[in-house]
Amino acid sequence: MVIRERCVARALALGVAATVCVHWDALAQQAGQGPVAGAQTNAVAAPQAGRMVGPPVAAPPPYARFLVRFEWADPKAMKPEEGKPPLQLGVRSIEYLKGPRVGRSIITYDNGDTKLTWWYNRIMLERYSGVPDILLTDAPTGGRDGRAADDFDMNSVWLTKYPGFEWVRADHYVGQELKNGAMCLHYVKSPERHRRRFRLNAEYDAEGREIPRAPGAVAGVITNAAGQVVPDEVDLTSELPKNEAWVTLEGRWPVAVRLGDVLRTYQHLEPPTAQSFPRMDAEMEKNLVAYCKAGGLPEPKY
Repeated sequence: MVIRERCVARALALGVAATVCVHWDALAQQAGQGPVAGAQTNAVAAPQAGRMVGPPVAAPPPYARFLVRFEWADPKAMKPEEGKPPLQLGVRSIEYLKGPRVGRSIITYDNGDTKLTWWYNRIMLERYSGVPDILLTDAPTGGRDGRAADDFDMNSVWLTKYPGFEWVRADHYVGQELKNGAMCLHYVKSPERHRRRFRLNAEYDAEGREIPRAPGAVAGVITNAAGQVVPDEVDLTSELPKNEAWVTLEGRWPVAVRLGDVLRTYQHLEPPTAQSFPRMDAEMEKNLVAYCKAGGLPEPKY
């Protein structure tokens, strides 16, 4: 087992590049059937007179399982140019399975390889297909060893929210639209100019956060590669792409989300129960339990 600590946000950015799904109630209705037995309805009122009633997007139920498929606007964008090294491996799909405290994701890449990840208490255990090592990553929670909480808590990123829909707000609502056979609420976030200041000689802590200047310190200067003396702070401007999202009119279940050039389509699958929730393999669980005991953390409960 390999253990390391890092910012969980990076893992999320790498693993959650694109996602897509359709709720099982919607699928059953499209097939002319009623809701799945025991399915949570999560019914909310539709927007009236331009006013949003209820949450823009539903929260996942305590136990859920959903598949997200990625589709690139330009498939050629992921292919390397002739004579050039291959681009970063693209994600084909991610299957999520969650309980109240433990989650699992299985990423399938374009070449057929997979990455299995289990999440517990902001601890990740990862294993790539064909690689025997287990990578354990711990992003400290607030107060652990006196350190601040990480900006991205996985429990709030996808164990309690649908990945890709975190940006959706009521003021993004633009109307109703048929999407993937279901009547949906359509949300749009226009492109935005984003400006941020960077320190070229900044130092970072063990969690990848920039260490602020000492109180009262002023901006400094550095010498660049050309031997010129320049300020050590620069302003960089970029454009955040247009986002679109579709959720079912009744229930507010995620159907699809387009983030820039990537369309994520959601397929909601039959959820597990407390009794049927799968366990991680014995070696992973052994490592996780040992790590929790060493760190004074409670053992995982599914």
